[in-house]
Amino acid sequence: YLKENISNVRDVSIKYFLKDNKKKGGSYVLKCGSVKKIDVNSEMLYFKDGTIVKFNDILSIDIEDFCW
Repeated sequence: YLKENISNVRDVSIKYFLKDNKKKGGSYVLKCGSVKKIDVNSEMLYFKDGTIVKFNDILSIDIEDFCW
């Protein structure tokens, strides 16, 4: 849905795993923003603010009318 309707969706809210670069493990992060591009070949989600999230790290995606 998101890929086919990216120009009509204002914002998305995603929960994803963010790896800790200094030690083993990481944490789950809630990101809210506008998606710029979905690359199915590299399996990456690109936000307009420059954030890049791997598909495999995404726990959930919600379509939002606006982000807080």
